[in-house]
Order: sequence, then C-alpha cells, then structure tokens
Amino acid sequence: MAKWRKPTSDVLNINSDGAFHSSTKQGGWGYVIRDHHGRVVQAGAGGADNMMDAFHCEIIACAAAVGAASERGIMKVEFEIDSLLLKSTLQENSFNLSVMGGVILEIKNVISRRFISFLVNYCPRECNK
Repeated sequence: MAKWRKPTSDVLNINSDGAFHSSTKQGGWGYVIRDHHGRVVQAGAGGADNMMDAFHCEIIACAAAVGAASERGIMKVEFEIDSLLLKSTLQENSFNLSVMGGVILEIKNVISRRFISFLVNYCPRECNK
C-alpha cells in the first residue's frame, strides 16, 4: 500500500485535493503544506460555486496551494496529488487551450518563476489513509 513519504529536509511537501457535487455544481478544495517531519506548515480550504466538474475543483485546489507556497517564499516543493489528469496537466502543454487553460497557464507561470524545484507525484487515494 502506498503511503506518505517525507521529503528531504530542504523540501516541503504539498498535498491538494478537490471535491465536486455534480447536482449542485458546488465544489470544495483544500491543501496542506508539511515539512520533512510531517508537521503542518500551512493549510487552507474553501468552497466554490459554479464548478464545471471534479477536474475544475482539482485545479482550484492546486492554484490555492501553489499560490500559498509562493507567498510564503517556499522554493523547493514535492507536490502530491491523487489526480493523474492534474499531474499530466502540470507536466504537459496539452491542456493550455482548454476551458481552464488560463488558470493552468497561471499555475505553471508561478511554478516556473517562484520555485527552484517543483516535483509532481501521483499518490492514489489510499495514501490519504
């Protein structure tokens, strides 16, 4: 079974996740930033109306997490997510012209300008247990 891995001492771990309720088009997002001991450095969560789908919520969660880490001056990050679609979005350019392309490009812009190291890892939901 996969489980949380602690980063090296100079890297912070960020987990983000989104949730979506299709009948109401409401979503939620959250993130947690942890140090190499697993201690919480910062966390955030919120709700969002008028979401298109679960992927939209995942992107909002990612944007909040990347923005928070950037504002704190964090420069080395291991980003763990349970969405393979979001992982490929962050690593490829195939989603830049999608409906969420502007948000995706802004996330990538912050990553390239503000972080020395930004590694994206896929961690299945089982890691959350």
